[in-house]
Amino acid sequence: MTPDLSGITVPSGQLLFQDDFSAANSGWEVFAEPEASAAYVDGEYVLRLNRAPLRAWGLLRGPTLPADLTISVTVYPGAGAASGGYGVICRFADDQHYYFFLVTSASQFIIGKRSGGTQTGLSSPKFRPSDAILPGDTPNRLTTACVGNRLSLSVNTVPVAEVTDNEFPNGAVGLVAAATRGEGLEARFDDVAINAP
Repeated sequence: MTPDLSGITVPSGQLLFQDDFSAANSGWEVFAEPEASAAYVDGEYVLRLNRAPLRAWGLLRGPTLPADLTISVTVYPGAGAASGGYGVICRFADDQHYYFFLVTSASQFIIGKRSGGTQTGLSSPKFRPSDAILPGDTPNRLTTACVGNRLSLSVNTVPVAEVTDNEFPNGAVGLVAAATRGEGLEARFDDVAINAP
């Protein structure tokens, strides 16, 4: 059964933060560890995962942001992207409590949450296909909304899914990559815009 997405709206309000990653001090986490790294590279923010399975993220530690917001970003899949996903996290409290929005190079997506030791798919139990997601190494523009208890995802301006969940009322935002198999992956992010609803 195909869900009815006609009622999905992506809030667009006051611009709170934007970043083209041309300056390496704009507030995103930078780290280099044996298993993963996050760095500013040539005007992009790059997450590299050196093994699978593994998930890594870089949080925005600069401005103070409200709980309700939309996050838009262009993602360029890099090496190994066919073996995992990439996207956005919101309302991050710690590494066991947050919401995530992931898309894959195989044109699939999921909205989910990590709560304690449990990961739950909210849009569906597993990744689902969407024609809105361009396959392979083609970049995709993701827009996620975390507004009240509503979580929504649009890809390349096309609404893909909307769910509700009440567990996490606030927290940090970040960019995320997840390798599920193979030897890891790379995801490159650019042109972030964060708006109030």
